[in-house]
Amino acid sequence: MDMVGATVTLRSYQEAALESALEALEQGEHPVISLPTGSGKSLVIAALCEALEGRILVGTHRQELLEQDAAQLGRYAEDAASGIYSAGLRRREDQARVIFGGIQSIYRRMDAVQQAGPLRYVIVDECHRVPPPSEPSMYGTVFEACPGAQRIGLSATPYRLNDGLLHEGDDTWFTRMPVHIGIRDLTPQWLAPLVGVLTAHDIDVADVRTRLGEFVPRDLSQSACEEDALQGALDELSTLAAARQHWLLFCVDVNHSRLVHAALEERGITSEIILGETPQEERRAALERFRTGTSKALVNCEVATTGFDIPTIDCIAMLRPTMSKGLCVQMLGRGTRQARGKTDCLVLDFAGNIERHTPLDDLMDIIELVQGGSDEL
Repeated sequence: MDMVGATVTLRSYQEAALESALEALEQGEHPVISLPTGSGKSLVIAALCEALEGRILVGTHRQELLEQDAAQLGRYAEDAASGIYSAGLRRREDQARVIFGGIQSIYRRMDAVQQAGPLRYVIVDECHRVPPPSEPSMYGTVFEACPGAQRIGLSATPYRLNDGLLHEGDDTWFTRMPVHIGIRDLTPQWLAPLVGVLTAHDIDVADVRTRLGEFVPRDLSQSACEEDALQGALDELSTLAAARQHWLLFCVDVNHSRLVHAALEERGITSEIILGETPQEERRAALERFRTGTSKALVNCEVATTGFDIPTIDCIAMLRPTMSKGLCVQMLGRGTRQARGKTDCLVLDFAGNIERHTPLDDLMDIIELVQGGSDEL
């Protein structure tokens, strides 16, 4: 679908996703669009905003996603009447036809948002974060404030922690999944393959308690910070990923992240660390050093998952065990974007996540696990 004045156009699978979503909307559904990380969900959102009539709210939980989605609409349709509503970005543009809203900022301001006219559609980027209607939530408040609006969700992982699909059952905001495109469908033409090894070191979770379907953070951190586990994993990482240029490491919590960062520096590996508490300007500077290759590794805790876009990442090191299949897939997805000179992404799973969640939908046809943790494919 070519747009006059547009600087980007849809790929064939994005066109198919758009058509299927529009058909579901015509039938009165509240559809979920399942597209893998790196497939261009922001462009599909832009195409939806341009194709649909009436006022639209695009809601999500992170500033980076808001800016990314809004910028993509501008590239796709240069004359699109859009605005951003986000306290963190210091913008409150609530009169536009298409509003990109931070869920934390907008859920109490739905009356103001609809003064210029009722919303006809609410699009949720990363909709796996939407709790069911039975649980009070900011998203639920938004949906209830515009009962006449159709809901559209997009996610690479369209299921909850317990693996239930977002559109299945009675307790859900969505009613159908007309689009489900997996990583396998787009690899290697549009996505970089994932290549993994079975590592010799891993984090022992035998004595780690669970609560509400996930490992107890305090117990998990204690196990992950054990000297032998931490140093052994980083020794192995340093050897197996020596030829890789952009390492992304997922850690358990702040303390674990800092220990990993310090251990990398001790090995002479330049690295950055970003945490939830990292100031915005400091975070931007760290990410820029990582993007440009000034620093080889990026250590993070609960930051570099959804909405994190650095295509050159060619090594994923999972040092964070999780019982959430969605979180596991989100971590792996950070390495699937294509970049010049990148042929694949090495996956080193020191957390046992791949084995824990096998089969990982279509990922297991792409990740070839080599026994022994010593021979890279």
